[in-house]
Amino acid sequence: EVSPFVRPASSAPVSPCGTSHLSCIIRPFVSPCGRTPTAAASVASIANARGRCERRAPGLYARLKEACDAYFYLPLRLEHRGVGGIFWDDDAADYADALARDVLETMVASWAPIVKRRRSDAVSEAHRDWQLLRRGRYLEFNLINDRGVRFGLSPDAIERIMVSAPPLIAWRYKAEPAAGSEEARLLAVLREPRDW
Repeated sequence: EVSPFVRPASSAPVSPCGTSHLSCIIRPFVSPCGRTPTAAASVASIANARGRCERRAPGLYARLKEACDAYFYLPLRLEHRGVGGIFWDDDAADYADALARDVLETMVASWAPIVKRRRSDAVSEAHRDWQLLRRGRYLEFNLINDRGVRFGLSPDAIERIMVSAPPLIAWRYKAEPAAGSEEARLLAVLREPRDW
């Protein structure tokens, strides 16, 4: 499994992009690629994934985006885990291997300029607090909603889930960002998916 998670200390977005069984021979695929946001502006790179999908099959991006929006939804929170992306699993299509490689390359190439642009941005305690709350949603999804958990936990499964968790996480009872803040605008996006 290839599952790079880069968790910067700056205001750059976390970028999960996992592809299980990247080999050209082995199936099935489980490929989420998206952005766990620190700012809604981070989503510009989703356009790169759209282009890669459409080169493989017309309408593919719309189908994979819809699958992402459906899968990465936290029904108890009425929000999505991230601002968008694509998702496919068990895809035996001829293009699956090449698309997985394309998307991985796209995510890294599109993420790097965002990091370069934002790496020296100051991070306030309020921003850090928000980041930790969003990281909590990530682990919440993995524990409650992820298919691997719903199929049953085992000692190995719980270890894989916990080791993938960010090292620092926060929860706060009914936490809501200040009205009109960047965080409130982001939460609006998480509650209503957009076609970037």
